[in-house]
Amino acid sequence: MCHLERNQNYALKRTGRSEISPIPSLQKRGVPSFRKGGLGRISWLVAFFVASIFTGCSERSVTLERQTLQVGNAGISVEVVRTPEQMSKGLAGRERLNMDEGMLFVYEEPLQPSFWMKGMNFPIDIVWLWGGQVVGIEHRVPADDGVRHYQPKSVVDAVLELAAGAAANLGLRPGSSINYRR
Repeated sequence: MCHLERNQNYALKRTGRSEISPIPSLQKRGVPSFRKGGLGRISWLVAFFVASIFTGCSERSVTLERQTLQVGNAGISVEVVRTPEQMSKGLAGRERLNMDEGMLFVYEEPLQPSFWMKGMNFPIDIVWLWGGQVVGIEHRVPADDGVRHYQPKSVVDAVLELAAGAAANLGLRPGSSINYRR
């Protein structure tokens, strides 16, 4: 679903009549109105829909915070997700993940999150973290239709998703340290 930020320049107001027109300041800027003689309301809706498709209007269009995590001698470039909307999307819909990339889920409160692979196109490793320490790893979790759920054995404050096999290649195991900015 596409989330658009509210922007005063494109706000609309309801007139006394049964039509919608742009705020007067927009008419001075050459923004067309929805009144008769201009483009019809349906044309505007179709144009907006088509524009949202071609401009990539999605959660991915929002720039995510990036961090480089030092894991042993390797650097892992991760996108950091903090909001429920970002977390629910995760890596779903992406075509691949390089071995030196990942996604870091940072939680405000410790919890036992449940992960699924719905919408995923490739397998991953799920690394459960508490206080910068690995407390568990799910290796080579296959992409599926979201039937199976994965959960840590205890509460965590972050989760790192890596390309399948990356956790083993990096030598990660319970007790390993991974430093990240909260």
